Amino acid sequence: PFGLDRMPDGSLLTADALAVNRTDSIPESDPLVIMSLLADLPGMAIDVAHHGDDPLVLLARGQVLRRRSDGHLDPIAGRLQDATSMTSARGGGAFVVERGTGRVLRLDGEGGVEPVVAGLDRPQAVAEAADGSLWISRAGGLTAVADGHVVASIDGFDDPHGIAVLDNDIFVAEPTNRRVVGVSRLTGARRDLVTGAPLGLAVRDARAPHSFSPLLADGQSVLVGCDGDGSVRRLTIS
Repeated sequence: PFGLDRMPDGSLLTADALAVNRTDSIPESDPLVIMSLLADLPGMAIDVAHHGDDPLVLLARGQVLRRRSDGHLDPIAGRLQDATSMTSARGGGAFVVERGTGRVLRLDGEGGVEPVVAGLDRPQAVAEAADGSLWISRAGGLTAVADGHVVASIDGFDDPHGIAVLDNDIFVAEPTNRRVVGVSRLTGARRDLVTGAPLGLAVRDARAPHSFSPLLADGQSVLVGCDGDGSVRRLTIS
């Protein structure tokens, strides 16, 4: 899966290019396809979020669709440039990362779009911390933004993808090195939490229309989208 999101009712949304799936629990129930390529979606589904009880889906061509309770799909954003990922915002709507423009955008879920930060070097993903700050993975490292201003930067990463924040810890997926790294927000200290993970393309140096390794904070653990084998795994923090 390229995208993960936990809905208000506790179900899990996943985006896997060909479809958006909804799963009641992991791993007891099978995923239910709620949107599929061609039948419902005009492009590949590369990430998911939610606005209220409605799922949001980011398409590879830069469109964001909102699925209403009656199943109708409403476009709420379009022509986003090189959009790579999306995450639900605590106050409703979602944040979308535009890698090509170096921006993070805020979508209000009703059609409004506004930039939150610009000037980033090839950003990949964004996670919102409990204090409202945004942590963004970008080329070579991480950047933290609060009230539209950069407040912290951590370098020394190799192609970071998905990012999640739990309390004072940051979690980063590095598919190039097939690992998940933990970083302290307080000290900057880091450690490898998982190595040899099925992140990234199964064959190194292979090419694909889209590849992304997402993370999602889930209670006191982190869900890891393993695009190398199509699984979702839970990382329990000890």
